[in-house]
Amino acid sequence: MQIKGIHFNEVWCGAGALGFVGEGYWWTTFGLEDELAQKITFVTKTITIEPNKGNVVLKENFQPARIIPETLRLNPFSSSITNKFSFSNPGLEKVLETGVLQKLKQPFFFSLGSVANTKEKRLGDFAAMCELLGSTIFTAPYGIQINYSCPNLEKGERITVEEIKEAVTIFSTKDVPVMLKLGIDTDLADFLALDTCEALDAFCFSNTRKVVRGGLSGRPLIRDNVEYVRALKEAGIKKPINAGGGILSKSNAREYFSSGADSVFIWSVFLLRPWRVKNIISNIYT
Repeated sequence: MQIKGIHFNEVWCGAGALGFVGEGYWWTTFGLEDELAQKITFVTKTITIEPNKGNVVLKENFQPARIIPETLRLNPFSSSITNKFSFSNPGLEKVLETGVLQKLKQPFFFSLGSVANTKEKRLGDFAAMCELLGSTIFTAPYGIQINYSCPNLEKGERITVEEIKEAVTIFSTKDVPVMLKLGIDTDLADFLALDTCEALDAFCFSNTRKVVRGGLSGRPLIRDNVEYVRALKEAGIKKPINAGGGILSKSNAREYFSSGADSVFIWSVFLLRPWRVKNIISNIYT
């Protein structure tokens, strides 16, 4: 998958699947050796400009303090997960202080978001992030994934297409790939309007689906998500789409590619079927 002339892999980790700087979780240590790490595009867990407590207590190494994080619920029978993390993170400055991302050798993506409840504050957060990244030197090329899709945030003012375009324009001044992460509750008309934004390079679809207990991940998402990707392509979306949600096997990944996705991301499989991760990454087209 080429974006702005940079090659990103056909398989990405979903935002946060491997943590903020690749620290991961106890369940992601299964079978993800260095060889596989080179075949998957790393995406950070969503980071805000200031530290945000959210609903998960984090240790100094950014991992959850509890073995099973607060608000995380697994249902092995339905192959589903719910969480209500709400952007728990140490803030962009603290993440960059580790120096880990600056030393990565493979192209990667930052997932960035804001918990502010007004347009002015959200755009201010993004401008501050842009300035901080601009003063940091990275070994590998990176992209920015703007997360406007978390169902567990109270956003306050309604987020409009015009605001999203302004956010994209802010980050486009860095001359790095800019991607929008949007959820299945996004109107098709909004996708089409954003597809014409010259500063935008690609879409990421989709985040968790809002349910009573937070955001739903896993197998229940795949059918609707695959159909929505197909609908996006049939409607004329031209920008590349990194798609996912419910991928638990190689055949699930193929469904997304068949629907028109340019690359796929995996998240739930790390937790629900970790022994399948290697097969998905290594044999995506076979």
